[in-house]
Amino acid sequence: MTNSAKATGKQSGGGSIGVGASIAINVGETDTDALLGVDATLSGANDVTLEATSRNDMTTTAEGGSAGETAVTPVIAVTVSSNETIAKLGSLDPLIAATTTVGDDLDVKARHIGSVETKAEGDTESGDTGVGISLALSIGSDFAEASTARNLSAGGLVAFNGRSVSSTSSNAKASVAGGDDEEPAEGSPDATEGGVNKQVKDNRNAANSKASANGSDSPAQSTDGASAEGEGGSKVQVAGAVAITIQSSTARAKIDDGLVIVAGTSSTDGVLTLKSENNAGAEAIADASTTMEGEGADGGTGVGVAVSVNVANVVNEAILGDSTVTADGVVVQALVPADGGDQVHGFKAEATSGASGAGTGVAGALAINVGISRSQAKIADNATLTLTGTVADRDVSLSAENFVSNTVKAGAKQEGGSDIGVGASIAVNVGETDTDAVVGSNVLISGANDLTMVASSKSAMATEAEGGSAGDTAITAVVAVSVADNDTRAELWRAARSRSAAASMPTHRTKARSSPTPRATPSPATRGWASRSPSPSAPTPPSPPPAATSRPRATCSSAPAPSPPTAPPPVRASPAANRKKSPPRANRRRKPPTRRSASRKTSPTAAPARTAGRPTAAPTRPTPPARTRPAAPSASRARWPSQWPLPPRGRPCPNSGPSSRTATMMARARSS
Repeated sequence: MTNSAKATGKQSGGGSIGVGASIAINVGETDTDALLGVDATLSGANDVTLEATSRNDMTTTAEGGSAGETAVTPVIAVTVSSNETIAKLGSLDPLIAATTTVGDDLDVKARHIGSVETKAEGDTESGDTGVGISLALSIGSDFAEASTARNLSAGGLVAFNGRSVSSTSSNAKASVAGGDDEEPAEGSPDATEGGVNKQVKDNRNAANSKASANGSDSPAQSTDGASAEGEGGSKVQVAGAVAITIQSSTARAKIDDGLVIVAGTSSTDGVLTLKSENNAGAEAIADASTTMEGEGADGGTGVGVAVSVNVANVVNEAILGDSTVTADGVVVQALVPADGGDQVHGFKAEATSGASGAGTGVAGALAINVGISRSQAKIADNATLTLTGTVADRDVSLSAENFVSNTVKAGAKQEGGSDIGVGASIAVNVGETDTDAVVGSNVLISGANDLTMVASSKSAMATEAEGGSAGDTAITAVVAVSVADNDTRAELWRAARSRSAAASMPTHRTKARSSPTPRATPSPATRGWASRSPSPSAPTPPSPPPAATSRPRATCSSAPAPSPPTAPPPVRASPAANRKKSPPRANRRRKPPTRRSASRKTSPTAAPARTAGRPTAAPTRPTPPARTRPAAPSASRARWPSQWPLPPRGRPCPNSGPSSRTATMMARARSS
């Protein structure tokens, strides 16, 4: 398919004001599908071919021009292209059929060729004020995919091929000039009336001649002594050109996850082939210039600005998903095809600006290119490949190619200025390539003869920035930046393992620290406060530290290591040991008040009255078990000061041992 749009708007011979505007917009969309639909059944077929082929060429041109004392030329060209080419076998419900069977070969192809070209060109001639703006915008999206989402069984080979070859470009040009291209001869009457002044006089004379021929007695007013170049000889010229290109291109050959693919059930050439091919190019070129001549140029102002932005994203994928494959051979390729001898993804941004002849001249150029390309030939994680047939044919091959060229050029030159001259240019070039030939983790390959994995990449980057200026005050700023990131991998991940074995493997980069003896936790009695008896189900508290003969008191100056604390003496059996300790005041539960009544004295549940001569025995409380201290741990595990209360707040040296107050608390704990 071909889409063309052209707009032309030119104004010429104007005296005072001239406007020449043109706008061209071109939108094209193509959808090309070769599908075996969802839940569609196929039986009894020998060879099956699904092929989707598309081509879309788009051309957009906008031209404009104007002339006069004040001339304005806006030119806009916009192109939007969207192309989708798909060849696919849709999913199949297992309740309808478990698999689709083909007697011989199965060939699935999706191929696209496309081009986008956008031009915006404006030409302005002015004597006083001239403005020329040109904008070219190209947006291209290309997608080609060959895939399957159902189980397949073929007697011969099975092939999937997705291919895309495309190019996208935008070109913007704006020029503003004053006067005729040919200067009058020196000494002639037209020497002082060159450029647009002469054009205005010629137009006036032509109007007088035409009026006289029609019998008019009122000639046009004379403009002798007046200048079309503005009062005081001041001129202003502005030229701006903007070119923007945005491209996205994808080529894919894929087998979805969770499928069963069998090739070569009735022959020995049952090779499974996944092949994707992508060759894409994108460029943006902008050119803006101003030229000022004649009288008033020394006091005039000329500004030329050019901006070009090119952004491209290219994806080339051949992916065998998490599926079970039985074939005589497996080939997975992501390649860059040749397009007329060109086998490189070419990305380019170029901006050129100039300002000459004006007393104050400014020339600025900005060129930005971002090229991202990814090529991947991959067998996904957990896939299973079983190779059958003759030994010579049982090969597995993965190939990935990625060849890219990134070029950026920015040039800004201001020349011929007498007062102020500025020439600034900025060039930014960013390129990223990822090229992978990968066999994923836990992939099981059995019966293979040769396993070949090749990842090839080439990235060429060129970034150039030029600038120049002239005048009494001249400023030249030039910046060039290049950023390249290239990743090329041919990886064979770890071999397949059983689920249980894989789950039991330790994680990399982890450190496990083991302690044979857990850290002892001090018992409540050694912490200097009373506690209620532990419940029978509570764990036994750790033992206190072993006994030591002495523990010298340390000072902060020497700061020796503290000795293990002295073990408290064993608990002696005494009536006080069996006495139930009262809970802390904070934990006491206050009983609700009760009202005494006369009936309470006669209540059958009241306490029995004392008999004469002999009091009634008081009820006894259950005796709690006597607390004993467990054996002390080894001396190597005794820790100070964690076995004892911390020193009082404000003590100058924490390692100098317990204070007298702490020792008193420990003594009370032992006696209790």
